[in-house]
Amino acid sequence: MSLDLFMAILWLSSMGANAALRGTFVVSVTADCWDDGSAINAGHCVVSRRSALTKRAAVAGKGALAEMSAIAGLSALMM
Repeated sequence: MSLDLFMAILWLSSMGANAALRGTFVVSVTADCWDDGSAINAGHCVVSRRSALTKRAAVAGKGALAEMSAIAGLSALMM
């Protein structure tokens, strides 16, 4: 019974963590990627954002953002 309670606590905390992670992606950015043709570390990207006042550590595409939103929504419905 205690393991089930522990699992429920972890499940609830993961729902909140997922929703908080999705909420951090609020800045619109543009990524320009190219391949220089070398065999190792060939891909390079330049990420620019419209607002220089916000700091961000990660970039996610539309598909990844939709997936995170769907996970947060389904988790809220299951609650």
